[in-house]
Amino acid sequence: METRQKLYFNGIDLDRAEKEFPYFRQPQALDAFKAGLHAPGAKESLRRKNVADGIDPLRLDTAGWGVILHEKDRHLLEPLQLLLAHRRNQAGDQYFEPLAYRDGDTLDRFLERHEAPLSEADGESLPYYLMIIGHPDIIPFSFQSELDVAYAVGRICFHTLEEYAHYARNVVAHESRDHHETKGLTLFNVENNEPLTASCMASLVAPLEQRIARYRQRHGCEWPVTLISGEQARRERLVHLMGGPETPSVLFTASHGACFSKSKEKRERLQGGLICANWQKPGKVAREDCFCADDLPASADLSGLISFQFACYSAGTPRYDGCRLPDQKQRELHHKPFVAGLAMAMLGRPAGALAVIGHVDQAFQHSFLQHEKVSQVTHFAGTLTKIMRGCPVGFAMEHFNRRLAAVSTALMGRMWAPGIPTEDDRLAHWLAWQDAYNYAVLGDPAVRLGPGEAS
Repeated sequence: METRQKLYFNGIDLDRAEKEFPYFRQPQALDAFKAGLHAPGAKESLRRKNVADGIDPLRLDTAGWGVILHEKDRHLLEPLQLLLAHRRNQAGDQYFEPLAYRDGDTLDRFLERHEAPLSEADGESLPYYLMIIGHPDIIPFSFQSELDVAYAVGRICFHTLEEYAHYARNVVAHESRDHHETKGLTLFNVENNEPLTASCMASLVAPLEQRIARYRQRHGCEWPVTLISGEQARRERLVHLMGGPETPSVLFTASHGACFSKSKEKRERLQGGLICANWQKPGKVAREDCFCADDLPASADLSGLISFQFACYSAGTPRYDGCRLPDQKQRELHHKPFVAGLAMAMLGRPAGALAVIGHVDQAFQHSFLQHEKVSQVTHFAGTLTKIMRGCPVGFAMEHFNRRLAAVSTALMGRMWAPGIPTEDDRLAHWLAWQDAYNYAVLGDPAVRLGPGEAS
């Protein structure tokens, strides 16, 4: 009954480690949470992601590729020259020169300036694959999310030019190999003896493992799949999976994200790290219980890895909390938005990862539950199996953007339909919308595990 009476949120606050409930957002009585709900602000029409007829999303010479960056950040192109030349060679006439983001650009304004459609990528005004370069205080997370509905969008963001150069070299080196070793898929599910992580195992990871097993059987897929859960899902094991001897080709983690409500300096470095099974409720959570950017060994080899991290703030933190609760005004989470330190460290190092898929803001269990009862994991399974088949990561995320379009349509229907929908129904759709809106790709959206197109 506890999980039905209270709503639990992903995220463990390490600045509240001494508390009995060290959640970043305290569990809310369902009735109290409903009373504080506000309708989401008006967004551009969110329609089904698609590409125009005749465009093959598996080929850059038809789908196109380009980058978006602020005019004042053009110096960031220099360390990326190797990657830009590589993509120009692949895309040919469909390689787009850098596209400028201007202060105050909304999605509508940006698309209007480029005479580009909102509903689908046409490969003429804008390419299908778009890589944003720069920090989210310059080009907002919201712009990335809304553009990604019709296009395949990713972002790279680092502190130094050297990190940009590392990422470019890592992608080109991977795609230039003649043969790619299949190191398999690892599902890493943390359980902390509390409701949310138990729900993740029962309603996300276990059904996901079953769906992938059926996919492998139907298609003769020889990928090895490993499940690590329970007491095994410890920080020490994650070290082996993040650049150590057990590093897979695809790593999917489900856990709480590390949060810091007070420590500003720790927040930018460590928020979005992964809470591991080292912490068990009701014990006190400690920094040593989570895996963050600081825990990546200097020798870690993440080459050829695509990581999907289901955890709050695992892709980044917005400036303002996207979910307002009773008696709360707009809460500032940080003085500026920022990309998660762990993801940035994984991508910007020598022998770094190819891409990280994560969540901006807090993640909800409504990402995989409908009405707190029905497990829905087809979008997770579809994305992972596309990545396993060698599809570009931005195209593989099509499933999440379709889900965003679907829940947006359902939510608006319930807000404007005749009659009054039940609060439970409205709550479920609102949380599903909030959650689906905030998934993001960090890295080049055209990167893929399989061999790159012929150079």
